[in-house]
Amino acid sequence: MRCIMDIIQKGEIMKEMFKYMENTCDQSVKHLCIIYIILLIVQCTLGLMNPNSDALVYYFLMAIGFIAVNRIHVHRLNSLIKDGAINRIRLIPMNRKSFLHSELLFTGVSYALLIVVQQLVIAVLYLPIKDQFHFLGNTFWLYLLDHQAAFFFMPFSLLHLVMMIIVVCIITIVFTFLHVSIALDSKNCGISVILLFILVIVTFMEYLFGSFILMLIYMMIGFIAYQLLKSAFGVRRQSK
Repeated sequence: MRCIMDIIQKGEIMKEMFKYMENTCDQSVKHLCIIYIILLIVQCTLGLMNPNSDALVYYFLMAIGFIAVNRIHVHRLNSLIKDGAINRIRLIPMNRKSFLHSELLFTGVSYALLIVVQQLVIAVLYLPIKDQFHFLGNTFWLYLLDHQAAFFFMPFSLLHLVMMIIVVCIITIVFTFLHVSIALDSKNCGISVILLFILVIVTFMEYLFGSFILMLIYMMIGFIAYQLLKSAFGVRRQSK
């Protein structure tokens, strides 16, 4: 009986999450779609028209897309605060954790779609010339097969895929905490920047830790960011 009640409660939380997303994220979807389309067109055009361009150009384009996506999230939260929507949402008789999770879900999906765009670029550049050996001469593949890029865009095993999902989730939590801290102009801005800085430093020092230790550090950073994010949203631990 308790199991059934838990399932019903989780179903209600999911409904609340999607209701929050419908009310707070609708305007940003169009802007995000424009970013994905532009990134897809530019990378495909570059790969087809100028296959010998520097591989760093693809990193640069991906970085611009990632920054633009984060800018949209910050602008969306700023607009919600200026319009008083955040305060109105807090007055709604719904679980505040649903609002928190709706933000995490929307941010996570926006990051995952950047990876999907890279997969589409792979298809566009590879399928027309898959039977030709010289396709490896395209610098897009140098960018794609680089260790850091391949981790996200070309997982070679189930373990690799699971690690990629964990990293995307951690990045989502840390950056959502950063977005909320910037929008609320709170003292947490410094903490969120420090967590992000540690995340970047640890990533570049992967060769010192190994994959297992790296995942543990990622999860610790994600746990800290999640607890601080709950505090920022006013989510308190419920007593049983």
